[in-house]
Amino acid sequence: MSFYIFIFVVLLYFSFRKYNKYIYWGTILLLSLIAGLRSETIGVDTHAYKDIFIWISNEVLYPIEPAWYFLNKLIAWVGGSFNFLLWITSLLTLIPIGVVSLRCSSNPQMSLFFYYGLYAYINSFNGMRQFVAISFVLLAYSYITQKKNFFLYLLIAFIFHYSAIFSFIAILVDKVSLTKRRVIGGIFSSFFVGMFFDDSMFLVLAGPYAGYLESSEGYRDNFLLAAIMAILMSCLYMCTFFTLRREYKQNLWTKMFFVGIIILNITMRLELGARIILYFTLCQIIFYPMYFRHNIVKNKRMVVLSILLYTSLVFMKILILGNQGEYSVYPYKTILW
Repeated sequence: MSFYIFIFVVLLYFSFRKYNKYIYWGTILLLSLIAGLRSETIGVDTHAYKDIFIWISNEVLYPIEPAWYFLNKLIAWVGGSFNFLLWITSLLTLIPIGVVSLRCSSNPQMSLFFYYGLYAYINSFNGMRQFVAISFVLLAYSYITQKKNFFLYLLIAFIFHYSAIFSFIAILVDKVSLTKRRVIGGIFSSFFVGMFFDDSMFLVLAGPYAGYLESSEGYRDNFLLAAIMAILMSCLYMCTFFTLRREYKQNLWTKMFFVGIIILNITMRLELGARIILYFTLCQIIFYPMYFRHNIVKNKRMVVLSILLYTSLVFMKILILGNQGEYSVYPYKTILW
């Protein structure tokens, strides 16, 4: 566990330093190597992905998203190992995040910290296909005004994980204005609905896509913990939205994060549905650096400390409670020794 905490502290330190492209891209390369050189016992789904890689390598027509099948096939064709697949996958996940942060973030190195601190990086050890999809979805969001690129990156995301189809809602969300009344009404009404919304209702609404939305996060098993998490994120969002400068309240990242809060509140009782949240709540990696620079709060230090405390709580909660059993992510193990 200390290994992951050490990385957390290092990334936090560099997030407050002046941007340096060598440190920035060097960090992304290092994180990709850590993911690529891990043992198959690190991550709940890693051993299953190894089995899929072996089957596809042996010409088995495995029923899975076409981009993932092609990637496995290509790496097997060039003689690459399973860990080479892990490394390429981590690059496909981290490079789009790096590009998005450079394009849209007020502080790219801080965005990289939030990607790690909000547990997305370590969570990508589990749902590898989906996190590739999430990265391309975020890249698509950054091109919302350039429809050709927007649809191209969403298509790439979709052929890696079909659940990315829900991200097309960004087109509609971008046209809606956020007001204080809508934020308050949306958060409170969604929380009320979430108190009673269960799996059976969700399966009816999700239809054929329900199978792609199975939860990979442990906190869905504990309604009280999920409710606390929903309340914490809802309160934090309202505080940040109300104190954000007016011209940034209609920013797409602000709006998509709000959609994530709504979905989080509605699905807090569900075993299904947790994965869809990530396409929206990971907008936090762009939203918080923007908020730090463009808020109207006089005590800037308190703002930073509050959000960093929240990030630390999320990181430690999932690291401790969400990683138990044979395929836990800690202690970190590598194929090198």
